[in-house]
Amino acid sequence: MAVRSCPRAVVVGLESTFALLELSVDVAFQRRRIVRVGEEFHLSDRTLRFLSPLYYDSPTIAVHDTRTELLWSADAFGMHVDDHIEDAAEITVDAMADGLLSMLETVAPWVPNLRRSAWLDAVLAIEKLDLSCIAGSHGAAIRGTRIREALEVLRRAPGTDTAP
Repeated sequence: MAVRSCPRAVVVGLESTFALLELSVDVAFQRRRIVRVGEEFHLSDRTLRFLSPLYYDSPTIAVHDTRTELLWSADAFGMHVDDHIEDAAEITVDAMADGLLSMLETVAPWVPNLRRSAWLDAVLAIEKLDLSCIAGSHGAAIRGTRIREALEVLRRAPGTDTAP
């Protein structure tokens, strides 16, 4: 496991992350850095900000690298696609939209039950970061104009326009 092969590494995560991690690997207490949403972690030449992902399968956290303007989005912004791709620019906007919505339904079927205003506030918070790249656990990197297009797709996610 990577933790054993990197003896100086510090593992950063939510308290609940370590509870799950303990089921498979022992991480010494002094090598743990528990963070919470809203906190920042200064790391050499960059600052990592910990955010709630737009949507997720708990427990998870999003990480914003303020130097590169990259967002590690965990489950959010994942997309089901037919072929292996590394960048969302490799497929059509329609294919990206279908993939994003399919993953949203898989990972967070509760999203249509959210208040429309809460959903739009969450999308706007991501939009305000002025990101260079969104990367996540389940899909291609989203860069450039595709970020705006992905946010627009998620802004109009099915059900979010009719929730009370």
